[in-house]
Amino acid sequence: MKHICIFCTLLLLTSCVKEVKVNPEFEGAKLVLNALICPDSIIRVHMSASSAMGQVVPNLNDVQLKLFQNGVEVGTFYYDTLGWYKNDFYPSAGNAYQMVAVSPNFGKVEANTFIPFLPQNLNGTYYKISDVPIEDNGVVKYFDTESKITFLDNPLVENYYEIGQNVFLYQQTQEKDPSLLSDGDLSYNPRNYYCSDALFNGQLKTFLLRKGGYVSLSPFGTFDHDDNYRRLIKSCSKEYYLFRKAWTKHVYNQNSTDLLDDPLQIIFYGDPVVMYSNVVGGYGVFAGYSQTLLKMTYVE
Repeated sequence: MKHICIFCTLLLLTSCVKEVKVNPEFEGAKLVLNALICPDSIIRVHMSASSAMGQVVPNLNDVQLKLFQNGVEVGTFYYDTLGWYKNDFYPSAGNAYQMVAVSPNFGKVEANTFIPFLPQNLNGTYYKISDVPIEDNGVVKYFDTESKITFLDNPLVENYYEIGQNVFLYQQTQEKDPSLLSDGDLSYNPRNYYCSDALFNGQLKTFLLRKGGYVSLSPFGTFDHDDNYRRLIKSCSKEYYLFRKAWTKHVYNQNSTDLLDDPLQIIFYGDPVVMYSNVVGGYGVFAGYSQTLLKMTYVE
């Protein structure tokens, strides 16, 4: 009877096994186009070709590129180096863009994106959140701070934002904002905070973010603070937002000696991540955004 039970158990286990191809067959090289565009800089595009695992990824110097703004071709591309192409045209917010690339060896690809405007009534402040110092070196006392960012979200379109660097990298986050907790992938330790406007569409949004500029108290009883504290704020296209989410999960799953002492992160190593691509006929990302280095004003 014991042998029969063991046999039945093994039979049940084997019936649950699904065979998965770990190394799927390579489908052939495709054109790879990568470009992030914003009004602050000329357009730079990197062109390469996909390759099988272990093979060298070729940078391409014979690709013909065209850029269209609202359907009209703009600027001229020229080859720079190591697969990079430049166009001296500066894009602008509120416009739609299309990139078309043609390679003699890998065919044609194209991609579309949009550059949104920065939100209205954008304002930033920071302040100390306690009168109890978090550090006292015997001479100067330093206080914990918090940042407050407010803006008016446009109710007519879906909006996506990136609101500065994550100051808790490789740590458990202390952020409490509902939009970041539900949409910012904080459990993946993002390099930057990002989210959609799903929870505040059309509203005056206030982000309360941990950490701001420094605030200190001297031995003479005078407070000092950072007059030049700034946060990089971005209004992002949907393509940029989806790219950042995929890239965050990808980076989180890479081996890094910086993280080997954190067992909560090590357990995720090796999980496959499907990278986002909006390039039709190939791979890569073509995405737009607007940005500003927002000055954060200190308030008592």
